Amino acid sequence: MMRPELDADLLTRARQGQVLSADDLRQIEQLDVLSLGMLADEVRRARRGSAVTFRRVATVPAAGLGADWAEQTSGADEVRLTHVGDTLDATLDAVRTIRAATPAPLPVWGFSLEQLTRTPWFSGRRDLEALALAGLAGLVDAAADVVTPAQVSDVLASGLGLGMLSVEQPVGADRVAFLERMRQFLEAESRVQTLAPLPRQVPVAAPTTGYQDVRLVAMVTIGLPSLAHVVVDWQQYGPKLAQVALTFGATLIDNVSTVDDPALGRRRTHLEDVRRNITAAGLTPASHLDAA
Repeated sequence: MMRPELDADLLTRARQGQVLSADDLRQIEQLDVLSLGMLADEVRRARRGSAVTFRRVATVPAAGLGADWAEQTSGADEVRLTHVGDTLDATLDAVRTIRAATPAPLPVWGFSLEQLTRTPWFSGRRDLEALALAGLAGLVDAAADVVTPAQVSDVLASGLGLGMLSVEQPVGADRVAFLERMRQFLEAESRVQTLAPLPRQVPVAAPTTGYQDVRLVAMVTIGLPSLAHVVVDWQQYGPKLAQVALTFGATLIDNVSTVDDPALGRRRTHLEDVRRNITAAGLTPASHLDAA
């Protein structure tokens, strides 16, 4: 049950998806983890119903395409190129090669924005436009704790899409301050409305816990009502945490592999696993293509 000292009007406003103040969010953060999860689940269901999207991704190997590339892409929602070349020309050549080897309806995405900004050859908008002309559909993500809204605007103005905002480093104990920073970012560049709040890099000496992770997912669901999707990465965080995150408000499972171990059989493919996990959470699975 909710703590009795939590104001009923505040709970109503949260369930309705209203924008809450920092003081409101600090009150909500005091809920025990089960109550917080229940509230986030109510907010998500009111906003999106029971549908949960999952995205199957064919990742381009560092060694290049193998003979099974057609098989890998046959069930994919998108292709991802993760390795940036030593030069712009080498990177453009890689994009063109992948685009030519990939069935036309399937989009080719690549890189993170901060990955490009840290590359010595990257010069900004003109390079982004060149990537778009080479056939790149968009950048996979941009870490909102590293890049600026203006840099995101340059990506979108170049003709590239941006799959989602992400977070590079752990959020820390002050989740409300994080929500305020994300809100300001989203207000400054409102065209990106998908956020993966769990950090891509976690220090080995101070890893986050599943308890901290699902609390963050819930607070993002409640505190950032403008978001279309709250994302959890299937490969990085695993099926168990992904399933729990769904009950705390996550709406999109990203990065489900298209490569399966044939020895496990059809019932243990990544596709069947993700569908089973979503259904077990009391939600309805929908592939990224079905939801498009």
